[in-house]
Formats: sequence, structure tokens, C-alpha cells
Amino acid sequence: MSAFDVLLGSERVMWRFRHRALDVGLLIAIVIGGFVLSAILVRHDRPLVTVVNLDRGPIGQQLARAFLSSSTVQVSERSGSTAAEDLRTGAVDAYVFFPADFSEGALASHVLTPDIRVAAGSRIGADSVLQVFSQSLLSSAGTGGLRVQPRISYGLGETTTDPADYFMVGALAVAVYLFALFLPVLAIEDTAGKPVGTVLGSAVGCTLVALIVGLVLFMVYLGPLHFHNIGSVGLVVVIELLAAASAALIGVALAGGRFDAGRSTWVFALLTVTQLLLCGALFAINGQPTPVRVAANLLPLSDVVDGLRNVMLRRAGLDSSAVQRALASLLGYTLLLSGAISFLMKRREGRARGSV
Repeated sequence: MSAFDVLLGSERVMWRFRHRALDVGLLIAIVIGGFVLSAILVRHDRPLVTVVNLDRGPIGQQLARAFLSSSTVQVSERSGSTAAEDLRTGAVDAYVFFPADFSEGALASHVLTPDIRVAAGSRIGADSVLQVFSQSLLSSAGTGGLRVQPRISYGLGETTTDPADYFMVGALAVAVYLFALFLPVLAIEDTAGKPVGTVLGSAVGCTLVALIVGLVLFMVYLGPLHFHNIGSVGLVVVIELLAAASAALIGVALAGGRFDAGRSTWVFALLTVTQLLLCGALFAINGQPTPVRVAANLLPLSDVVDGLRNVMLRRAGLDSSAVQRALASLLGYTLLLSGAISFLMKRREGRARGSV
């Protein structure tokens, strides 16, 4: 290959870039925006811990104030019933409880006995919370000479607290969802001129294929990989089914959008990067700024990740508000997208008949 051939090939590529300047610019913007958003999420990616202080004496007040100023974790102050529900649904990673007689017992026995409760499937362990508690103890006046004997418990009932499980359930959700999202683009060439029933039937076929792949991944997760599931297998299947259905319908809509190669690249990059960063699989969303949490709650992949983690790691059932929210949201997305695709295709058919 001569230098002229290299130069000629380079010139052709640059000409194509100039011809697709808008598409290339949007792709660059997505990459840069994704990188910046990753940096923002990493900076805020700290475990979320709640302090419940019912102590009538001074020690609990001092420790709670010191705990709230911690830079190691994000700390909030809640009531006992609210903190317990947040822990059960995975909204917080842990909470520290100071009972009403906390100061009285500490002064009488010279022993601090906080209750530390860590969520099942949490990203942190009791050691991390104890470290923050120790730092708070050192920065509090009037608590010197007291020993610490915390009462530590994990979640509710049988639990799994391995951080690897927490990550792998998120990976399972992402794999099923993205496979169902991209499958219609590969399986459906064009929706133009096809009846609505045929197109929706294609979406059903893609959903079933994605569900089968999801079940295979779930069996690999439990079998060869030896990760944990303490929840209902039936609920896992239902969540994977709704996840595959909602993603497949988005893929069908994109397949019928008549995007050329350039635009389809940045459209899929936008869908993939945004949902991967904001779904909670890579970065915890609960401790993020409010705009990030609001955006994350609007994405269907966030409901898939949250629903599977609550079922598989916290043994949540249909009585759980978190599972109900995830199922309702995914079902709503599925019905809304089905209706939107049907409406748009019938409108397109009407226009085609009118032009004839």
C-alpha cells in the first residue's frame, strides 16, 4: 500500500465526515456527555445511610450531628418506621438507630450499643458503617472513655449481602433489556406497508426470544456462576418478560423510524449510554442529586434493575411497594408503546391511501 492510497482513503473518510457532520457531531456530544455524566455520578456514588435518633439524652444528639457531617457516606435523618421501610425496599444501604435510653445506658455501663441494620444486597457492610460511627465518636465531645458494642443485623429474614450479587443482578437486567432493544432492529427490515398486527407480532416474537435468553442467563447466574437468589422465580420471570416487551417495542419503533446508518448510530448510542449510566446498575441512584434521580426514574431499565434486585436480593413479593411500582411502570410502558405504534402505523397507512 502506497502513501497515496493511505492519503486517498483518509480523504474519503474525511469527506464522509463532512457529509455527516451533524450525525458525527451528535455522536461526539453523546460520548463527551456520557463521560462527564460518569464523572458526576462517580463523585456522588457514596452509600446512603440513615440515622434514627430517639435518644432523650445528650450522647445520641451529639453522635447524630457528627454522623450527619460525615464525608465517607451520605447521611440523612429519618423516623424509625420510615427508615425501616427504606431499608426493606433498598432505598438506603443501612441505618443506625439510637434508642430512647441510649445515653442513660451508655452513662451507666460506659458502653455504647447502637443498633446498626444493613440492607440485604447492600453495596456496603457493617464494617463501613462502624468506621463512620467511630469517626463520629472521635469528633463528639463528652463521649470519651466509652466502649462500643454495636448490635448488627442484616436486612429481613434470609439475606444475601455479597456486593458481587448486587452487581450481577444489575448486569442480568441490563443484558436482557439491551438484547431485547437491539433484536428488532436486526430482525425487522422495514415496517413500511406491513399491517399493524404483523408488526406487533414481530414485537411479540422478539419478546419471547429475549425472554428465553433472559431465562438462560438467569440459570447461568444460579448454576455455573453460583450467585444467589432468595426471591420468587416466578416474579423474576414476570419482570424479565415485561422488560423484554417494553424494550422490544422501543426497538420496533426504531426499526420503523427509517433511520439511515449515520443517525441510527447516535440514536442507539444515546439510548444505550443514557440508560446504562442512569439505571442504577453501575452507579447507585439513591444518593445522587435530585435531577439525576428524577431522570433515572423515567427510564424503564431503572425499573428492571430495581425490580430484580428487590426480588432476588431482598425477597420482596407482590406486597412490596417497590416491586409493585416496577411492575406497574413496565406494564405501563408496554401498553403505551403498543398503542403509540398502532396509532402511528394506522396514521401512516391512512396517509398512503390518501396519496393514492
